Amino acid sequence: MSAVFFALLGSDRLATRLLMALVSALSGLLIYAIGRRTLPSRLAYLPWLLWCCGGLTAFPILSYHWWSTLFTLSTFYLVVRWREEPRFALPLGAALALAFWTLQSDGLASGLMIAFVWIRYRCSGLRSVLAAAVGTSLLLWAPFLPVLGRVWQQNFLDLLQHLSYNHHAYNWESWLGLGRLGFSAGVPLLARGAILSNFWLQTQTYGLYYITVVLSLAVFEKFRQPRLATLGWCMLAWAAANGNRQVVSYLAFSCPGIFLCEVGLLSLLPHKNRLALGWAACEIVGAGLRVGFLQSSWNLPIATRAGVYWTQSAGQAGAIDQAHQWSQRFFPPGSTVLSYPYFCSLYTTENLRNPLRVPVLTPYLYSRKELEDARQMLEQKQVEYIVYLGLDPQAMQESYGIPAEEYRQRAEEELQFITSGYRLLEGQGGLRLYQRVGGAR
Repeated sequence: MSAVFFALLGSDRLATRLLMALVSALSGLLIYAIGRRTLPSRLAYLPWLLWCCGGLTAFPILSYHWWSTLFTLSTFYLVVRWREEPRFALPLGAALALAFWTLQSDGLASGLMIAFVWIRYRCSGLRSVLAAAVGTSLLLWAPFLPVLGRVWQQNFLDLLQHLSYNHHAYNWESWLGLGRLGFSAGVPLLARGAILSNFWLQTQTYGLYYITVVLSLAVFEKFRQPRLATLGWCMLAWAAANGNRQVVSYLAFSCPGIFLCEVGLLSLLPHKNRLALGWAACEIVGAGLRVGFLQSSWNLPIATRAGVYWTQSAGQAGAIDQAHQWSQRFFPPGSTVLSYPYFCSLYTTENLRNPLRVPVLTPYLYSRKELEDARQMLEQKQVEYIVYLGLDPQAMQESYGIPAEEYRQRAEEELQFITSGYRLLEGQGGLRLYQRVGGAR
C-alpha cells in the first residue's frame, strides 16, 4: 500500500509525511466513530483528542505498524457495529483479513476481538464473517503465489528467529525511571513539564495498561453496559495479542483501545462532562510542552538530499553528515548502495537504491543464509559501495538481551563476511565506507 502511494506521489519527505498524516487521520476518524457508538455524545470527542495529543507521538515514523493499527481499528469499529447489526458481518471479515495480511499480531488481535464478542453476545452472522475473511485473504495473497516460498520464509520462518531476540517482558523500570527524572532537582522548567507530561502519557498507555484493561471490563460488565463492555472485550483481545514485545512504543499502538476504555470509565462518573473538559485541556497543554521541548532541544541540523532534519545527538549528526558527504562525492542520486546493517534511512534521505530484498541485516536478528544471499546479490549486481554504520553493542544488550561483547564479535565477523571483496575506502570505527575491489577510484 505504501509502495502504491509512493509510486504515485514519489517517496520524498513530503510524500512520507502526507501518507502518515492520511493513515493517522483515518485512524482518528475510526476512533471517533467508535466513541460515537459507545460513549455519551458529549464525550465521544475525547478518545480522538487523546489520540491526537498522545497516540501519534509514541512512534513518529512511517511504519507498517500504522497500517496494521488502522485495520485493527477497522475491525474494532465493525465488531461494535456487528454486535448490534448482523449486516456488518461481511466488511468485518474483510477487515480481519486486512489486519492479518499487514501484521500477524494485529491479525490475531482482530480475530480475538471477533471471538470474544461472539462468545459473549452470540452475534449472528459468524459464518459470513469467516467466509469474507477467507475470500478477502485469498484475494490479498493471490499476487504472492508465484513467490510463495519467499513469503513463507520471510513471514514465518524468519519471524521465528526474530521473535527469540525481539521478546521483551512487561516491566515498569523505564516508566518509573521517567517519573523519577521528572521530579529530579535541577531539571529546567520546560523540560520538567515535557517529561512529566510524557510520564502521564506513558502511565495511561503503559504503566496502567493492564490494570485499565481488566478494570474497565469488570466495571462495564458489573454495570451491565453492553456497548461499553464491547470496548472492554475488544481491548482485552488487543492486549492478549501484544505478548512478545511489551515495550512502551509497541504497546502504544493499541492505545486507542485504552483511551476508549478510560473515557468509558469516565462516563460512569458524576460531573463527567466537566472532568472531560479538564482532562482535554491538560492533554493539550501537555502536548504543547512536549512539542516545545523538542523544538528547543533538537537543535542540531542534519543536511540530506531530502532536506534538513534535526537531532539532539552530536554523534548522530556527525555520522549522518559524513554519510551525506560520501553521497555527494561517490553516489549520484539513484545509485545502488548497500547501507549496512541498520542504516536504511540513508536510502530515502539520499535517494539511493537498496540492492537487497530486506532493508536491514542486523546481526543475530537475521539468519546466516540471509547474509549469504545478500553477499551473492552484491556480487551479481556488482554493487560498488557499502556504507557501514555500526550499532552500539551496549544498546543491543539493553534492547535484545544479547551480551555486548558477544554481539561485538559477531558483528565484526559478519561485517568481514559481507565486505569480502571490498576494501576500506574511508572512515574508521563505527562508520566506514567500503568500495568493491577493482572499482573506480
